[in-house]
Amino acid sequence: MSSTCLLLTKIAKIPVDKKFRVKYNQLSNCLIINQEFNYLSKEDPPMEKKEPLSQSKNNDICDSFCPSGAEISNFKEKLLEVAGLSEIFKALGDETRTRILYLLAHRELCVCDLAQIMEMSLPAVSHHLRLLKALRLVKYRRRGKMVFYSLDDEHIVNLIREAQEHFAEGR
Repeated sequence: MSSTCLLLTKIAKIPVDKKFRVKYNQLSNCLIINQEFNYLSKEDPPMEKKEPLSQSKNNDICDSFCPSGAEISNFKEKLLEVAGLSEIFKALGDETRTRILYLLAHRELCVCDLAQIMEMSLPAVSHHLRLLKALRLVKYRRRGKMVFYSLDDEHIVNLIREAQEHFAEGR
């Protein structure tokens, strides 16, 4: 938190909280609290203080911070096993790339076919395919002037099917 924000929290008697980013807007002469978009003028009464965790109404968090100690220290090493996975999920988080992968799960397609099926321009499809290729989710082969794409391996098909099953369970 910047010194300006600290000073403003003391002046306005706003509790220092990680959730709020407080700044002073000179044009509107008010304190701006970004998280909840509340605008307080200098004359407004101070905000209420938050309850401690033990008195909180949230049932989805621990009442006090007391990690298990040695039992969980082994889990730090396990985090290395998932390093880089977020990049794959980030790529799949884009609807267009997920649709491309789904189409390629059925059969190999050229870039022109993908562009026509998805009603997109060739450069747009090419951009998405380039990202998928960099993550080794798709591979390509050239035949004359045509470039055909297919899934790199069956793992991505399994991932798509698992996601479909999970999505269908929620309906």
